[in-house]
Amino acid sequence: KVAIAGDPWAADPHQVGQRLAVSVFDEKRKANSIWLVDLPTGAARQVSHHGLAGIDSATKAPLGDFDPKLSPDGRKIVAMRNLGRHNWHIVVIDPDTGRERDLSAAQAVDGVPEWSGDGRQLVFWHVDPSELKNSGLYAMNPDGGERRRIPLPGGHFYTMPAFFPGEASGGNARLIFSAERNPHL
Repeated sequence: KVAIAGDPWAADPHQVGQRLAVSVFDEKRKANSIWLVDLPTGAARQVSHHGLAGIDSATKAPLGDFDPKLSPDGRKIVAMRNLGRHNWHIVVIDPDTGRERDLSAAQAVDGVPEWSGDGRQLVFWHVDPSELKNSGLYAMNPDGGERRRIPLPGGHFYTMPAFFPGEASGGNARLIFSAERNPHL
């Protein structure tokens, strides 16, 4: 059992080595942030500091950070950030320095990022509300560079992507994902 001061609601745990990243809901602020737990000592500390507070009126979800994933070396965390009004971004957090980098465009809908086994790529889903046919699975470098759509057959809504366990990045990398037929795509 891992204890976080104040006994907050924690979800989406992800462990690499002796580090555990979790999404924590702050009842007082009505916001989510990412915390990092050192498993040998049980020490927990907040590592994302976005300044958001409140509940998104459109989705009824708290603002802030969700679904943290530690990089394979445990040195970075990628998470999805709810900025409100169906505006979700992908952020990379350095838990040791507190530096954050937003990898999404201003009014983006990007989510569920996952690391490749070598930590050199992120795969995620992107929805383009203005042109649904541009929605799909995308990949990019952890610095936001080389963002590209993954070529998949049309007519489906793709989501929940992940690299096969241990799969390195590259043109032959295997992915796991969900697909649902959608005649609008």
